Amino acid sequence: YVEIFNQGNSSVDLSNWALRRWTNGNASPQSDVSLSGTILSKGFVVFANNFSSFNTAYSSFSGTVVQLGTGGPVDSNGDDNIALIDNNGDIVDIFGLPG
Repeated sequence: YVEIFNQGNSSVDLSNWALRRWTNGNASPQSDVSLSGTILSKGFVVFANNFSSFNTAYSSFSGTVVQLGTGGPVDSNGDDNIALIDNNGDIVDIFGLPG
């Protein structure tokens, strides 16, 4: 799962952002997956590959969960690198070091 938190004082339009994943130590990433929706000020959203699996693991969670499907940027087994990309294609935040 990937959680994005908005620490700002105004809402964030997620259509200006994308997630990118590098799998299994590869230096080349998969295609970016554009995001949509809004994160309210001081709010967060969780991206999951499967809503049912997330809900089973975290049944008491009452926040926003967005299902992105398998094979995408949140379908990781733990050894992948995942980045938040802005609308210019620049990495804003990243987990791990690609390659």
